[in-house]
Amino acid sequence: MSGDGLMFDNLRWRLSITYLLIIILVMALSGFFLNTSVTNYYLNNAKINYMSQANILANSIAENYFKGQAPPRSVIKNFGEQIDARVLLLDYNGKIIMDSFDTNEFEGIIFKHNEVVSALKGEGKAGVRYLEDDGWVMYIVVPVIAYREVKGAVFLSTSVNTVINEIRTLRWQYFLVSILIGVVVTIISIIVAKYLTGPIKALTAAAKKMAKGDLSARVEITGQGEIRHLAQAFNIMGIELENYNRRQKSFVANASHELRTPLSSIKALVESLIEDRKSDISLYKEFLKDINTEIDRLSQLVENLLNLARLDKIKDLNKKEIDVMKLANNITGRLRPLADEKNIKLSTRGRIKGKLKIDAEKLYHIIWNLADNAIKYTPNGGKVYISLIEEKERLIIRVRDTGIGIPEGEIENIFEPFVRIDKARCRESGGFGLGLSLVKEIVETQNGEIKVKSRQDKGSVFTIILPIEPKLKDPNLGGL
Repeated sequence: MSGDGLMFDNLRWRLSITYLLIIILVMALSGFFLNTSVTNYYLNNAKINYMSQANILANSIAENYFKGQAPPRSVIKNFGEQIDARVLLLDYNGKIIMDSFDTNEFEGIIFKHNEVVSALKGEGKAGVRYLEDDGWVMYIVVPVIAYREVKGAVFLSTSVNTVINEIRTLRWQYFLVSILIGVVVTIISIIVAKYLTGPIKALTAAAKKMAKGDLSARVEITGQGEIRHLAQAFNIMGIELENYNRRQKSFVANASHELRTPLSSIKALVESLIEDRKSDISLYKEFLKDINTEIDRLSQLVENLLNLARLDKIKDLNKKEIDVMKLANNITGRLRPLADEKNIKLSTRGRIKGKLKIDAEKLYHIIWNLADNAIKYTPNGGKVYISLIEEKERLIIRVRDTGIGIPEGEIENIFEPFVRIDKARCRESGGFGLGLSLVKEIVETQNGEIKVKSRQDKGSVFTIILPIEPKLKDPNLGGL
């Protein structure tokens, strides 16, 4: 048997044994209380019955004492035969003066039983004892009271072996039923344990496959409750891991391609310079200018990749009170030459009252990347609008353009690294498809939200919603 099988077999048996032990404990406690209750019930009924009979006889004997006569022996004998018990009559000292049995072996003997002592003090008592020759015997002793004085006692002794045997029969039947229940519960517990551990075994097997690199491993979702939810969560995790792995491979392939392109260009230009035997300085300058351009593109790509890597690890926010409108105007000022080259109208507007406490560096990245992206994808003579609104402890940033728009089927993919809507135009402008990835990562680090609306050849609207800390009230205003 394999280690996995042994583990789950052990788990299955542990569950089965646990169920069985619980049932045994419950049955044992139930048996104890049931036995006590049944025993008390039967014996108490017998005690009550014989105590009543003994009191009837004691009252009858008391009447004789009232008359100044001793009770006839025949009364004692007949009464004993009627109730199937041995009847002894004791005087006030505990000495036996009459016996319902003809042997009269106890006459003249003084009894000092606890029950007799109690009865001679005016309190009737009953007890059960085991005698080697007679088995279980019940003793009933009640006082005989005349003229408010204890004149003696009536002592009854009768076998309760029949009652004890009935109790034993019930115990034996309960024991057999308990054994039967235990067997049934054991079988059921094994089946239930197998049912419960089966999905866990399947999950473990799938997890081991996944650990070995098979991210397509899934488990069949059956049953209800927590196990079903666990299987669903495992399958969702597998899908996420597959998607993540696919994105990682795509990212590495695209990054390698983007790095290889400028490097290949640089290598080709350098080799041309090495092989060129002319001395025209203008040619060298032209080649060096091209090399410098490719190096700039390579540096920008590396910087963007580093930014993505840093955002994945650094989640801390450096919040400070800043003038958001001033920051936005600074960005548009830096991007205006790029917009002017394409005769694009670039404008900024907003409704921000005072300074906001926010991470300035990350906000700069968001606005810059969205505006830069909008300019790149907007044809000559188009428009790009940047708006900022402060609303209910939120900063809403909208970047609207009249550009080429995004095809409906591509909107979900635009935040993936190296995804380009218009690859030729983006490559000409030096883009790598990393800007929106950076924006998405930055927004998520701030628990923000990003929305996109776009129509092809009509333009796009990117909306960013960032939480901001509430402004402190000026104490000088007195709460007004």
